[in-house]
Amino acid sequence: MARNRKTKTKTPAQDPLPNEDLEIPDNEKWRLITESGVLGQTTAQTGYLGEDEEDIPLGEEISTATLLIIPMSFLLLMMEMCVDSVTLKLLVTEHKSWWKA
Repeated sequence: MARNRKTKTKTPAQDPLPNEDLEIPDNEKWRLITESGVLGQTTAQTGYLGEDEEDIPLGEEISTATLLIIPMSFLLLMMEMCVDSVTLKLLVTEHKSWWKA
């Protein structure tokens, strides 16, 4: 037989979730961001500071696209062939009586 357990009611001081109605002003948010240094860490890790990317030569873009398109097209073709063969097998097994007539 299962026991009934009494659940404790949480007081507001014990509630681990922050109050959703709490509104932090924008200047306080920016002060916390700059003091913690989080913004500087993210730009240092990514190396992107907002400037434009380098221009990649057209030939390199074409070769990169080709190296991606050929394997993906091959995989798509193989998947299509597998699906078609399974579909054909299902049609033949379901309609054997139709094929014999």
